[in-house]
Amino acid sequence: MIKKVPWKNGFINIDFNVDRLKIIALNNMFEARPRTILVNKFSEYRESNVRKKYIYVYFNEELKPFNNGEDVVNPDRGFEFYEIKYTKTDYDEYYTIIPPSSFLYDYIVLTSSELGIVMSVKRRVFYEKIDNTLIIYTV
Repeated sequence: MIKKVPWKNGFINIDFNVDRLKIIALNNMFEARPRTILVNKFSEYRESNVRKKYIYVYFNEELKPFNNGEDVVNPDRGFEFYEIKYTKTDYDEYYTIIPPSSFLYDYIVLTSSELGIVMSVKRRVFYEKIDNTLIIYTV
């Protein structure tokens, strides 16, 4: 199911079902599955282990919205399998995405310039770079 949600002065698409969430902007896309996350057009990534494991993936350029969108929905109403919260501040806007419990990470934060992934510090993570795509495997 595809939903249009607000982003900057337009919208981005969220395509989801029980085991996949795909966010599509005008110039980029990322896909989250229970054990993998694919991020297109990334410039770099880093991992931090404190009380939780934090993975930061930086985009080549800021996410750009589609324009002239009709039927843009309020993301705070919920999306069947996912809890999605939209926050707009003076300096940026972001989505907090909480996946179903079958996913191996706690939540994802999507900003205009990066993707943050939070999970248990006990999880092992492997990275694969193919061209301009980063694939993150979680075990």
